[in-house]
Amino acid sequence: MTKFKLAFFKFGNHLIDYLFYFFIFISLYFALMSPNLTLGDTLTPQTLGEGTTWVTIVFLLLMVGIASAFFVFKKFRLSMLWLFKDKGSIVAPIILSLVILIQVIFVLHTHPSIGFDPGAIHEGLLPDHSNELKAYFSMYTNNLALLLLQHQIAVFSNSTSWLLFDIVNVIFLDVAVLLNILIVALIDRQKVIATIYMHAIWILVFPVILVPYSDVVVMPLVSGLILTYVIAQKSNFKLVWRLFATLGNGFFLTAIYFIKPSAIVPMIAIVAVEFLYLFRNSVGIDVQWQKLKSIMIALLLCVGVVTSYAYVNHQIESQQVIEIAPHRTVPAIHFINMGVSGNGGYNAKDALAMGRQPSQKAMVDYSKKHLIARLKKRGFFGYGRL
Repeated sequence: MTKFKLAFFKFGNHLIDYLFYFFIFISLYFALMSPNLTLGDTLTPQTLGEGTTWVTIVFLLLMVGIASAFFVFKKFRLSMLWLFKDKGSIVAPIILSLVILIQVIFVLHTHPSIGFDPGAIHEGLLPDHSNELKAYFSMYTNNLALLLLQHQIAVFSNSTSWLLFDIVNVIFLDVAVLLNILIVALIDRQKVIATIYMHAIWILVFPVILVPYSDVVVMPLVSGLILTYVIAQKSNFKLVWRLFATLGNGFFLTAIYFIKPSAIVPMIAIVAVEFLYLFRNSVGIDVQWQKLKSIMIALLLCVGVVTSYAYVNHQIESQQVIEIAPHRTVPAIHFINMGVSGNGGYNAKDALAMGRQPSQKAMVDYSKKHLIARLKKRGFFGYGRL
């Protein structure tokens, strides 16, 4: 039985690694295949090359030029390694600081109003609410938590400008970056410099800072979730800090659920990894103490989740920011149904259909019917293409 547990543990670890590499690879591949990085309109003008700008051309030429010089010219390669590797502890923080400064300058000069969901939330901050806006929040109550958060920010700052919330967006993003760097520092200090470089490049070309919506707001929450998990699992921290981290982990989990439920995926991964570790062969007196600590941590996690969920849910149900009809809330199956249509993104037809349904039951029936039809149409192998 012990050999089976060990074999299962190793198999599970390898499986998780390979799945991670696979999804990272396809994410990188399709990012590189983005129409924004495609030059010219010679293939399919509707999708390829239509976003080509001088910025894209200069960026691609710069990347190709640097990469070519690095491999061709030895002196250049050695200089780059000396600057970015040997002096990385100085250069990396400077580069990250410059990128953050560029972000701020960019937002100060470019802070347009946004439509769709961010626009609806911003409109909800204003005193007069149209019937259409009330209907929107009645259907998409998942955005109420973000509305209440932005409402508190607007009250505190006495402003509802797009510039304010773009700046807040930058703060959320940069806090997530700093937390990510701290996470890596706790796990492996040797990887910190590389982490700083990666994050600097990422946020330099991250356009969503102009969209004050849950995609960015949830980032520091996810980083906080992972950070508290790392602290709770590191034995070199005192037990009291590990227990506090576990409590905080529950708070972050609840906040993620209310801001953007799909971002709970890291917790699913954490549960999968922790399940695997149950199969490790462990014996001895110390194991009993480890099990006791694990039980304490699990209980505190539940306490953090339950108490924070009860508090946030009460705030949402008793909110007075906008009048809604709770019985019009769109069911979760609607988003599942929409996710298997087209290319997996937003489907206006499904969204409009929800507004025409007379009740939640009708919404569920409609979504279930179309979901089953789409599953049958795609078949088993259709999801590889999706």
